[in-house]
Amino acid sequence: MRAGDAGLWRVRNISDTGMMLAADVPLRIGERLEIALSESTTLRGSIKWAEGGRCGVAFDETIDAAALLRQLADEQRSAGYRALRLPVEIEAILLLRSDAVAIDLVDISQHGAGYRCSERLEPGSEVEILLPGETHRRRALVRWSRRQRGGLWFAEPLDRTSLESVARLRR
Repeated sequence: MRAGDAGLWRVRNISDTGMMLAADVPLRIGERLEIALSESTTLRGSIKWAEGGRCGVAFDETIDAAALLRQLADEQRSAGYRALRLPVEIEAILLLRSDAVAIDLVDISQHGAGYRCSERLEPGSEVEILLPGETHRRRALVRWSRRQRGGLWFAEPLDRTSLESVARLRR
């Protein structure tokens, strides 16, 4: 999270005092970041340098990087683990076999999205989704649906760089 925007950035390395992140978005030295490494682990820091799609972040507080990496690995192996999702409020088009429906995406990750829709979609249904700013349809599967909420699984994961800035999805 940064200045009202959220994005998925790649962690290139981490130490007790900072980390290097990869992201092709405009950055400025001194910019404050809140970095969620999992649903339960968030670090805070500021950008110390930025060059060529990478940046260095100094943490506000020293961490134990080795212990943190063990904790994150344990979380990923635990039952019920789910990848981080970005909160969004954007409209997308869901293409059904014989109809097109506007849906509101409420969160998104490389592998899927949560949505609100006026229609109940049947779990297991194959659909296509047209995301804002894209011209090609993506195949997806309705994973779950309760009332007007549901979840989609993308047949082909989104490229990480397309999720570096939620603000770009809103345009």
